[in-house]
Amino acid sequence: MFLKDIFSFKRTPSDDQEKQKRISQSSNYSEQGRYINSYGSSAPSSQASTPMSNNFNKQSINLTLEQEDLDSSLKIYTKKEWIQVTKTKNKESTSYNEIKANLRRGIPKSIRPRIWFWLADVKKNQQQYERGIYQRLSSYVNPDWDHEIKKDVNRTVVESEFFQGEDSLGQKQLYKVLNAFSNIDTNNTGYAQGMNVIAATILLTLHDKKNFVNPKKSFGKEQVTNEDIEEWAFWILFYIMQEKNHHKIYQKNMVMRKQLLESLENKIKSECPKILEALNYHSIDFGLAFDQDFFSLMSYKCPLPLSQFAMDMFLLDGHRALIDIISRIMLINEEELLECRELDDMLLFLKQKKNEDSWKKSRKCTFILVPFEYLQYENGRQE
Repeated sequence: MFLKDIFSFKRTPSDDQEKQKRISQSSNYSEQGRYINSYGSSAPSSQASTPMSNNFNKQSINLTLEQEDLDSSLKIYTKKEWIQVTKTKNKESTSYNEIKANLRRGIPKSIRPRIWFWLADVKKNQQQYERGIYQRLSSYVNPDWDHEIKKDVNRTVVESEFFQGEDSLGQKQLYKVLNAFSNIDTNNTGYAQGMNVIAATILLTLHDKKNFVNPKKSFGKEQVTNEDIEEWAFWILFYIMQEKNHHKIYQKNMVMRKQLLESLENKIKSECPKILEALNYHSIDFGLAFDQDFFSLMSYKCPLPLSQFAMDMFLLDGHRALIDIISRIMLINEEELLECRELDDMLLFLKQKKNEDSWKKSRKCTFILVPFEYLQYENGRQE
């Protein structure tokens, strides 16, 4: 039975036409660099990635940044200015180059939930559906996916106290968010493994209530409840899957998976060809090495700050951001990877390339992987 027959939910008549119009314009930006469309992941041709230097000393650090990061005319946001940006109702009226450059420099941890809320058009998507739609979606048990969802929820981020135990708030909310999405998915993907760790990262990020800056001003509420956080996590997941088209990576034809792996291979070939030669020498399949990074949006067995940074960038730039981040991690760890002489050693390195040591090394080498809190504290400032 189709979801419409169960809940009779509806979008406003012009929604589908408007979305198609935006998708068709997804790669268009104005001459002033304005962010014309929030649904596509394409960028202006002037933002094409440039090859980076293999020498990561202080003098060459700027070589890791793309042109928009080096443009001195782009404003660097303070925490207060970020808050002002998120008050902008029309996201397309903001400067794409400016937003991207500031996201890459790192955002204040204390307002990350608010920035995600804004980037993912949570309020807009909520208004497009009938009031109470999430509550109905999350309460209906989908027989096609219920078993798979419960099985994965029980083994998601088990190292986090928030998700430990079937009666934990984390597991209960994760189940409801995934169940709701399996019911609303209009592309018939339903549920797929990988969605669980994405939703878990969202919940972990949103659930620290002290991170919500003035809930009344930010979200029109006197206080933020667990129910609010759960529903917002659902709408962020909805944006990722539907508006950023991440649901396509789970499709059986694997077209998107193949395209992403091919794009990553081309980027690594351009920026660090020795790594590609090493992978080919050992006959290591790109899918084996990088599938989990794409399926989980770098939320699977990654340090939480790296997963959050990847999500920051993905909410703006889609899958292109993942390709940039993965390729830079590989480049940063090039010396260690090339020291692997045996196949097993290289496979082990690839599995551990996103561990805490690699993360700490990465953030010291290039701004693209520096979280805001590290950058500010190391410079003697606290936001």
